[in-house]
Amino acid sequence: MMEMGPFTVNLTDGEQPRFMRTTIIVEFDKAASLNEAKKRESDVSSAITAALATTSYQAARSYTGKSAMRTKLVDEMNRTMPNQGVRAVYFRDLIME
Repeated sequence: MMEMGPFTVNLTDGEQPRFMRTTIIVEFDKAASLNEAKKRESDVSSAITAALATTSYQAARSYTGKSAMRTKLVDEMNRTMPNQGVRAVYFRDLIME
């Protein structure tokens, strides 16, 4: 497992400015995937930031929205890494305002 963050992004929510700050824990399917993520940490972090920034405040507030964010993060990180070894993402902390 690998801790990443914190990430601070603006949320897509119309006129009112909103932001989210989170730290995530990434679970990999094997040690080689963890090593690959460490080598590509800048690319992976950029993919995480881009994925989080497309989230709306309303979606992020619900359990279903948080679950969708986790799925989206796994998908985006696996696109960034050639061996696609990300198994799961967990939110260590998540603050929205």
